[in-house]
Amino acid sequence: MDQSKIEAPAISSNTRDFLFVVLACVAGSVDALSLFGLGGVFTSTLSGNTLVLAAYLVQGHSMKALLAIFVFVGYIPGVALGAFFLKQEKHNTEWTKRVTQTLGIEAIFLMVLVVGTYFSHNYSSFDIYLVFIAAFSMGIQYTCAKRVNRIGASTTTMITATLSKLVLHVVDRSKDIGLTTGAAHEKREYLYPNERTIFLASVWGGFFAGGASSVALLSVSRTAAAALALVLVLFVVAYALIKQAEKRGLDT
Repeated sequence: MDQSKIEAPAISSNTRDFLFVVLACVAGSVDALSLFGLGGVFTSTLSGNTLVLAAYLVQGHSMKALLAIFVFVGYIPGVALGAFFLKQEKHNTEWTKRVTQTLGIEAIFLMVLVVGTYFSHNYSSFDIYLVFIAAFSMGIQYTCAKRVNRIGASTTTMITATLSKLVLHVVDRSKDIGLTTGAAHEKREYLYPNERTIFLASVWGGFFAGGASSVALLSVSRTAAAALALVLVLFVVAYALIKQAEKRGLDT
């Protein structure tokens, strides 16, 4: 196939990586909000939340255990909804219009989360619903991030796997560890040797920065911390829409 005839995607590889890192920041901010502001549970890191649930059950903290259970109740259908919207997409890593639309749905739920934190009292029984909404939005984001990932970061929420791959890549550069995403023919030659290392480190840094920012905002209010995640997702959606609109304009 003539490479010159291959249509360039609306969202370039570098832009996709940048937006992926921003989504990692969203995941970090929501996790920090739920851990320090919504009763001590993780809403995007289910491995951590599994341990939290086990601990609360053993210690007899029924209310906190219920919060942890509602993370799963929210996260699983969130993943399912994201998968439903994206199931017709081709199995590649292109950031399509449908991905942007699905993230728009996440933004709607994050907006509900912001409103809910504004009208609820700290550590009230209403936190169960807030945890559900936060986990649901993270489930949607997981599916979208999984869809557009291209350089070995599992998703924006699986930071342990991302950090492990970063270390493996740094220690053993002679092996191609997890470079292929999707079909075998989609394997990409990197522009410079450290590109993948920088990307994986940036994903971890984005999650860290989002968590730190959310904790800082919690000193103001839970609403401020929730608003951070909403603003970041709206930025991602708006940026993607602009790029995709520009591409349609060039094609017409």
